[in-house]
Parts: sequence; structure tokens; C-alpha cells
Amino acid sequence: MKGRALKFSGKGYVTVSGDSLGVTATTARTYTLWVKPTAIADEPANSGLLSKYRHFEVERANFYASLYRASDGRLMTRLTANGTDVIDVEAGTVGAWQHFAFVMDNQRARGTKIYWNGRLLARGNLNYNPTITPEPLVMGTIFGVDDEDIDQHLNGKLDDVRVYEGALSGKQVRHLSRHPRCR
Repeated sequence: MKGRALKFSGKGYVTVSGDSLGVTATTARTYTLWVKPTAIADEPANSGLLSKYRHFEVERANFYASLYRASDGRLMTRLTANGTDVIDVEAGTVGAWQHFAFVMDNQRARGTKIYWNGRLLARGNLNYNPTITPEPLVMGTIFGVDDEDIDQHLNGKLDDVRVYEGALSGKQVRHLSRHPRCR
């Protein structure tokens, strides 16, 4: 939908089909988006941003990105792959538009990077499923359409969601965070 942010009220999600949207052992991807959370789930629940994932089916998993509020009150961003590898970093503000990006590149050591408002906050290694998962890319929740009973939905807005083939540089991510075409 061009020209309007997607609004999520903690119940719905948007699905984008296409196997080419996942990460493989040899193909890097960069995902960027603008998010304005209005409420964040308390840990252990997560407010899903993007996912290509099926709950409890690691062989069909690829990744998910989410926000959650830690027990000490900090707002955290989580990126996980295959349901086992996790990078958590403190980031985000409720009620404000923010740019979020993550780069996943299995060809490089510490090839996973998390950016918030153009700033590199974390690097690490996540072991992605080496084949493309058949699951669709889902926005506004973590798990696929069969998992509606699990409360992992976003309260807030997403806009200008992009998927790039290849790993964007830090300079390219900073440029995107400073030149919004959304909100």
C-alpha cells in the first residue's frame, strides 16, 4: 500500500508471498522498515515486526525480528534464526517513528548486523536455515497464519518495508534512516 503506513492493533498481520524473500547460506539480504510502536509486549511475549518463520518447526524457519519490554523496563529488539540463535539489543522508543534495519550475510563472520536509526547496535552470527523456507514473509507478527492464538502481534505502525538482495553497507543504511519516504 503506497502512501499510508500499515496500522496494527495487536491482532492482525500482513503476508507477502514469495520464496525469494528469505536468506540462504549463499544469499545475503537486508531488511529495512520504519516502525512506530504504540505499545510493547512484556517479555516473554514479543511484538512482531517481520518474520519468515513457523513456530516449533525449525526445519521450516528462517528468521523473525521483534520488539519486547524486558523485565527491567528497557525496550529491546530481538532478531532470531531457526528458533535457537538470538541477538538481543536495547533499542527503540514507544510512540515515535524509528528506522530499523538488519543485514543477514552468512558468507561473512559476524555477518548479522542490527541498525536502529542508522546506528549499528549489534553484530553477530546467526545460523540460518541453508534453504529457503516456504513460509511467507509476515509483517506485524512473528509466527505464520496458523499461529493466531499466540499473542505476538504488533501494536503500532509499519511503513516503507524493504527487502534488498545483498548486504547494504552501514553508509547505505544511514542514508535510508535519514531520508524517509514514509509516515
